Amino acid sequence: MIPFILIGLILCYILMVRIDSKRINQLAFMHIPAAHRGLYTENQSIPENSLAAFRNAIEHGYAIEMDIQCSSDDEVFVFHDADLFRMCGRLDVLSSMKADELKRFHLAKSEEPIPTFREVLGLVDGKVPLWIEIKTTERRKETVKSVMDLLQEYHGDYSICSFDPLILLELKKQYPHVIRGIIVENYTADKGRAWYVPIVLFFCLLNFLCRPDYQSFNIMQRQHPTYGLNRSLGAHSVFWVVRSFKQEQSVRKSCDTIIFEGYLPIIPTQ
Repeated sequence: MIPFILIGLILCYILMVRIDSKRINQLAFMHIPAAHRGLYTENQSIPENSLAAFRNAIEHGYAIEMDIQCSSDDEVFVFHDADLFRMCGRLDVLSSMKADELKRFHLAKSEEPIPTFREVLGLVDGKVPLWIEIKTTERRKETVKSVMDLLQEYHGDYSICSFDPLILLELKKQYPHVIRGIIVENYTADKGRAWYVPIVLFFCLLNFLCRPDYQSFNIMQRQHPTYGLNRSLGAHSVFWVVRSFKQEQSVRKSCDTIIFEGYLPIIPTQ
């Protein structure tokens, strides 16, 4: 009896976490290395998630990975952190501020403003693919709508990804045609969450609800059993953040592409 129960549990787990990548496996743009937060410099002379970093990525032919979140009045901004302290020297939380306030700040003591998503789309204009990460928020429905309203008239290649499977679920409900990916890392250090939330996220137990098209894993979790399982089943797979050519070579056979920073990877020919 016990072996049959174990087999049943394993099959249930496979069905819960399985990723079907059929509709994206042949898309060339999903294989181009993506510059993490744009092609910025380590000293932030070209700041991360800035128009300058995105121009630099375009000039080098790389895809662009970026982080987006909404102001309190639903303007979509490209910015990573929840607050402005690291990049702007302010303790303010971005999601609690209005767009007009945010537009006054500059990144890392440079002349680069915090860009709006609208500005970035206008700059990129389909020249390179976009990997758009929607940051976790309680206003999931409103944020997804604000993002997609801007993307409706955009004609370039893009995918949307998130650590939050409920954001992907909202995307699946409202815009099922959009390519979506689940991002995974180790959540055990997170505080302020119910004990089971890190387990659900780490083992991708909500994949069956949001049905991502691809998986994007922290490179430190490259031995993750769910990553390996889905990879063996044909899931399009990504590692982040790769920081050297040597590190890239160590994982290239076990992923389809990478999100990188700190060096210039070779763009594969199709």
